[in-house]
Amino acid sequence: MLLNRQPKNAGFIFSVFQHDLSKGDNIDSHDRMLKYLISESIPHKIVMGKYTHSNGTEVNELSFYVETNDKIDQHTLYDFVKTQCINANQESFLSLSSDRKANLILINGKSYGIGVFTSVSEVEAENAEAYTYCPKLESYYICK
Repeated sequence: MLLNRQPKNAGFIFSVFQHDLSKGDNIDSHDRMLKYLISESIPHKIVMGKYTHSNGTEVNELSFYVETNDKIDQHTLYDFVKTQCINANQESFLSLSSDRKANLILINGKSYGIGVFTSVSEVEAENAEAYTYCPKLESYYICK
């Protein structure tokens, strides 16, 4: 049985992993970002993403889901996430509206609607082109 445990606030999914760094260096970058999110009281969850890189390779990386709240608005959070992605040489990040509509935001500013961020079974996620897994919720998500 799938549980519909989708976030209710607008938010973003991004990673600070860099494809040219070692696994250890990437874990260190991830840990620094986690400490920062905690210190700034930015609501977050650690998630794992799988997708195909523009060069054709499959990528699995730790990411963060961060969401708006009464202390941080969507515009401020967008600017923060975009800056972190630029610093980590990421090509894109995911924007989620409060009604779970997902947009893939490229660093160059282009945005593509890619569907609704939807909870699915592990089997459906594994068969999708890309997915997000939230260990805390034990839930898989795809955009469809």
